[in-house]
Amino acid sequence: MNEHNGSIVPVALLPNFPEPETDHLALTKVLFTQQMSEQFRIFFGKVDTFEYDQNDIAHGKGRNRFFSTAFDYNPIAARSIPFSTLGDGFAIGEDEDPLFVFTVLNSEHPATTRSFSELFAEGAALFVELRLPTEFSGRPGRQMFAGN
Repeated sequence: MNEHNGSIVPVALLPNFPEPETDHLALTKVLFTQQMSEQFRIFFGKVDTFEYDQNDIAHGKGRNRFFSTAFDYNPIAARSIPFSTLGDGFAIGEDEDPLFVFTVLNSEHPATTRSFSELFAEGAALFVELRLPTEFSGRPGRQMFAGN
């Protein structure tokens, strides 16, 4: 498809994961969350990093909303953060609309691996996200600042 649209980002990302040419079972998300207060929670487990950008257009990753990788996922993050890996972190804010998220992720851990022996053997990836509520012309919105 990219040959026809001129994009370097794949149009459809989900068919390429976990591995298109495999028949292995892939468990991409098993996340345990503990609410410490109304506004603070911690989490750990197998993290699906595609689900971080929870905005009204992109969230859903082509499963139940807009179907375009360029809008669904930041392709720059794919260079340093695996799409499914072990990690832990915390979030401040409401469940569906966190204000701040900090996550420590294993930098090498494909979806088809189930061993903890290689945890952080190749280093760790840090992911930080700050989402500030805005209102322009009476319309609610958010400005997001993130890095990894």
